[in-house]
Amino acid sequence: MAQFSVKIMRLTGSVLGENQHWHPFDYFTCGITLPMPGAPQIVMTRRVTSAPGGGTVLSMYTARPAPEDDAFFEKAATGFDAALRPAIERLRAVLAE
Repeated sequence: MAQFSVKIMRLTGSVLGENQHWHPFDYFTCGITLPMPGAPQIVMTRRVTSAPGGGTVLSMYTARPAPEDDAFFEKAATGFDAALRPAIERLRAVLAE
């Protein structure tokens, strides 16, 4: 399977994102910058794998922040978790239909 890097800047709502690496059907890595003064870029990788009993597993990883950005990342992670959990439940409901 071909592997290549893509550098695309896009503005979604008020979050600026940059695709940093894309390997179709396996994973992609992107950096996002939240709309906050002095916000560091958050680098995230999303990986798709087959589940042992069938189905698909979506894993999400974040790069370790610089020590001076730890407090910001902790706060951002709390908000991300709060937003992601209801979205996952909605997706489960749609897939169950």
